[in-house]
Amino acid sequence: MTDLLRPSTPLAILFVAALGLALGCAERPGSVAESYWQAVAASDVERALRLSEGGSARRIERLAERRALTDIEVGEPVVEDDTAEVETRLLRGGSPLSFTTRLVRVDGDWKVDESDSSQAFRAAIVEASMAGLNDVLAEGAEVVGEAVEEGLDQAAEAMREALEQIEGYRGER
Repeated sequence: MTDLLRPSTPLAILFVAALGLALGCAERPGSVAESYWQAVAASDVERALRLSEGGSARRIERLAERRALTDIEVGEPVVEDDTAEVETRLLRGGSPLSFTTRLVRVDGDWKVDESDSSQAFRAAIVEASMAGLNDVLAEGAEVVGEAVEEGLDQAAEAMREALEQIEGYRGER
């Protein structure tokens, strides 16, 4: 009777393997974050809503409007209890953006915290825009500086020529 209660080695290995596969099949925060941003990039609002918590169809639609999202990459998730953060990098209209995608565990499944993550995404857009604006302003200031310098050089040359004419005129008298 004791042989019936003792699990056989092959059966035990099969059980452990099945358990491992079942646990391994649960989506990890990084893959959920990547799938979410791919859905946003594809304008697949339904899929993005399924992968998010607190998601709004209109907010998701606005995330990708006007400029294509490409080259989506996610880093290793930092998990603490039922929350996770995943560094996310992508191109928006060819411009690189880096921000943190936040996730929460809901009924055992990881979901993108759509409100926090879309806010981080928009903040990255503003930061990139400001960096671009700073570059444009710096370039503009350089161009203006060069134009002013050239104008001053021309004015100084004209004044030299005028002084030479005045001195030449005085010398003729």
